[in-house]
Amino acid sequence: MKVLFASSESQAFMKVGGLGDVVASLPKALSKMSVECSVIIPLYKGIKQKYPDLKKIDDFYISLGFRHQYVGLHQKKVGDVMYYFVDNEQYFDRDTIYGHFDDGERFTFFSKAIVEVIARHFRDYDIVHCHDWETAMVIPLLREYQLTQKTVFTIHNLRFQGVFDFDMVFDMLGLPYYYNSEDKMAYYGKANYVKAGIVFADKVTTVSPTYANEIQNDYFGENLDGLIRKYNNKIVGILNGIDYDVYDPKKDKYLSSYDKNNLGNKYKNKLAFQKEMALPQDKDTIMVGMVSRLTDQKGLDLINAVLGEILQMRLQLVILGTGDPIYEDSFRNSEYANHDKMRAIIKYDDRIASEIYAASDIYLMPSQFEPCGLSQMIAMRYGSIPLVRKTGGLNDSVVPYNKFTGEGSGFAFGNYNAHEMLFTLQDAVRIYYDEKDVFNNLIKNAMQQDFSWKVSSQKYLDVYKSLL
Repeated sequence: MKVLFASSESQAFMKVGGLGDVVASLPKALSKMSVECSVIIPLYKGIKQKYPDLKKIDDFYISLGFRHQYVGLHQKKVGDVMYYFVDNEQYFDRDTIYGHFDDGERFTFFSKAIVEVIARHFRDYDIVHCHDWETAMVIPLLREYQLTQKTVFTIHNLRFQGVFDFDMVFDMLGLPYYYNSEDKMAYYGKANYVKAGIVFADKVTTVSPTYANEIQNDYFGENLDGLIRKYNNKIVGILNGIDYDVYDPKKDKYLSSYDKNNLGNKYKNKLAFQKEMALPQDKDTIMVGMVSRLTDQKGLDLINAVLGEILQMRLQLVILGTGDPIYEDSFRNSEYANHDKMRAIIKYDDRIASEIYAASDIYLMPSQFEPCGLSQMIAMRYGSIPLVRKTGGLNDSVVPYNKFTGEGSGFAFGNYNAHEMLFTLQDAVRIYYDEKDVFNNLIKNAMQQDFSWKVSSQKYLDVYKSLL
């Protein structure tokens, strides 16, 4: 079986979020199951600079309305997975992946370029697996080109749908005008790329079973819940995994090595991190950590609402991330006023992220919604107990502590309410100080969870086989 992954990013070369992790880890896992996997992504400026040895295998021009745009095709093998890169300096020679005024045009070009590459090089592939709106238009274009590959479309976050004027879409892609209809891709007078992916794909997946159910109601459905209910017979929720070669406290280059059978160095890492952050060094003081985009989706409004009450507890709070200036400024101000208890590191840094996962005792993740979430899995891998809201992938991956049976791998609350989160955190802190055996057992349970890609990749393989 031959599968081509089409994506705007991959952690193997360049990533922004969880999409990049999946598009690196899933092909790697499937390749160990006798699936021939390839990945196609844009050739971004950063990739070109870091990997000057990429092999160029083709170049050609494609028509985008009255324009003819250059497409260069390069390749590089990583392990058993071949990566292909679409080169066009006008669209991709930029310092950042997303956030440009012409993102719609950039990824519309990318989608058409992918289909041309498939027609020229990959006609023998069985499956084309597209991810999010940036490559959703590959799916209807394959039909227009009369290519026969089966298609899978994965929704990583339904909030981002790729909604653009039909004038741009028709001009660049030359699609028939009947695509501007409610049963195709029309969306309040505009073209919706995610809608096109859902309508035309042979199978649609989301990144957790709970999220697959949630997006069928209007609270989570982002105005597509009716469409998703219509096509629910082809929608499958598969929980993402994490790459255990990448996220491993025993091999992490930024840490003193430890594992579930030897936690001594976890506390050594905690003391070292406290020293680095100029926090009071005390391995017995509970540390609450968070590595996140600072946005409402991640529950930052809940934290902000009760931050004063959180900091009245005997704890240390460390937050790493960037995002909404409201939260960046609020956390900076709170750090200034509580310098012995809080650090707000307003940037992203892989080293500090690893240190937070290792040093923290509680990992805070009170998301408003969370399609899957990988941070809670990484936290458990590193022995930090997640405190989450019961939504999406958090609900599927974290077993709430049950005081009657002793079962559980974390703490959880249900309603999107700041004080419900606060009460859950207060209970977790109480257990840490007053019931040490219980808390240590939670660490053991968390570190024994298996979030490798072994189970999830088999489920994706089953999806592929069902189409052939």
